[in-house]
Amino acid sequence: MVSAPAFPSRWPTTRRSRHVWTRPTPGSVHAPVLRDEGSSSREPARATCRWVPGTPRRSRRTLTPNACCWRSPRSIPHALCPCSALHSPPCPRRSLRVVPSPCDVPTAVHLFPGQGDFHLRALQKAAQEQPVVRRAAERVFTAIDSAIGAYGLPPLSGVVLDSGADSRHLTSGPAGLAESLLYGACLTVHEALCAMGTAPSAVAGFSFGEITAMAAAGVFSVGDGARIAVVLARTMPQRHDGLLRLRASADQADAFLSSAHEPELIVACVNTPCETVLAGPIHSVERAHQLAIRYGLSATRLPTPYFAHHPKVAYEAMQFSDQVSGLRSHAPRIALHLASQSRPFAEEDVAAKVLADCMVKPADLPALLRRISDPGSPLLWLEAGTGLTMTRCATQVIPNATTWAPLTDPAFLSPRPAPAMAPRVAS
Repeated sequence: MVSAPAFPSRWPTTRRSRHVWTRPTPGSVHAPVLRDEGSSSREPARATCRWVPGTPRRSRRTLTPNACCWRSPRSIPHALCPCSALHSPPCPRRSLRVVPSPCDVPTAVHLFPGQGDFHLRALQKAAQEQPVVRRAAERVFTAIDSAIGAYGLPPLSGVVLDSGADSRHLTSGPAGLAESLLYGACLTVHEALCAMGTAPSAVAGFSFGEITAMAAAGVFSVGDGARIAVVLARTMPQRHDGLLRLRASADQADAFLSSAHEPELIVACVNTPCETVLAGPIHSVERAHQLAIRYGLSATRLPTPYFAHHPKVAYEAMQFSDQVSGLRSHAPRIALHLASQSRPFAEEDVAAKVLADCMVKPADLPALLRRISDPGSPLLWLEAGTGLTMTRCATQVIPNATTWAPLTDPAFLSPRPAPAMAPRVAS
């Protein structure tokens, strides 16, 4: 058996039942890892959840057979534990020892979706059941309400924090109301994930989520990001255009467009390796819809008030860029990846122009995820939204991807009992 390293006496090694754990040194850049006491030293260690120096000692709990987190399940959900992601079933019932080792906990990436996957009820329930989500929603929507009031929009805090609030007026409300709510919901999930100890080293935005990703990376403030969302909605008026979602890959969609003979219809978005979105004039979309049905392709018209990722909106994109160019922008604090760009956001990039490009250029989500992924460094893909569009694509694009969409996890949306402590061993 490998003996535990000597730690200061004020941090004694704790023994409870059959599970043994030790504490890392203060300020250490290493994280504890699980290792079987009877295993060879050459076997790779299995990581536990990260220990953040400076957290109260009483919040770090002993290991249990089914919960290998340093902090309580209320602080870090068991789904985020790399131990459960690296082997199944998690934490087998055998003697384990925690020893200091270089940190191999996967780096987190927060993924911000577009407008096609938004569920207000999931956000309301998460704010009701999880205090960390409620606190994040209070901070985010307080800043949003102060920003959108100048545009004549009502406050949104009450809609999010009150699970019984009537949200039917959001769909028929003034332009910018639904966009502000989606923007705030994604930022709320991002802030909650950061508070749970999974702050990202990179963020990625897809379509409308590029605005939220830029705010999360510190390019814009929370309030300015809400202003951008409102300006975007009001710059793109109701048009006689539409979107058509196809159950087909990008290559299949190109072949379909060649046979459809609709020059104004283009592939606007690639959502997954087997799902694309076509954009164009309404008459072209209608004819393409009928042709897809005859070909046996699964096709769905998307009920959106406007469309983007099309050269036809170049004039609106120029107007939008002029209106938001006066907002103060900063260099991103962390790596920022946008679906409309072929490279990470750089310090010399003009934020207003990048956002305008998002309205005109197509968005390819699988290409974005491949660009971020690194086979030599495992990543933890976290959905900073109310659905699972982004993480679902990550599982299809990246082999053995570790993903988690908190607002679709029933365990996260239900009250959590206090963690059970292992019985003490009589001395």
